Amino acid sequence: MRAGVGTDIVAVPRIAALMRARGAAFLERWFTAREIDYCSRKAVPSRHFAARFAAKEAVVKALPVAWDGPLPWRSIEIVTDARGAPSVVLSGAILDAATRAGGPASGGPVAGQMPNPVTRPAARGVGSGA
Repeated sequence: MRAGVGTDIVAVPRIAALMRARGAAFLERWFTAREIDYCSRKAVPSRHFAARFAAKEAVVKALPVAWDGPLPWRSIEIVTDARGAPSVVLSGAILDAATRAGGPASGGPVAGQMPNPVTRPAARGVGSGA
């Protein structure tokens, strides 16, 4: 498998404007319930949503798979551990595609330089909520 590195930058004001204009519809299209909960509890939620948005786009760039049609963005989840370190949780069709390409199930790297490995989805309610 070809290991990739993805990077992306997202303007916080752009995300803040989308949040104001489209509200929950925007958030629920791009983010999981766990991401929405985490970011919404922060002093400036738009900063945290922008960081996760950029991380999701970077993951897509790093994945060694071509994607046909709209990406299931909520199948790429950025989670934070108890120490505050981010990691990526793939699920659904994205996880299947990454696995076929030699990703998480086969032990191959698919998240570029994320500090923690790509993992299978954790059970809901599990996590630090940090």
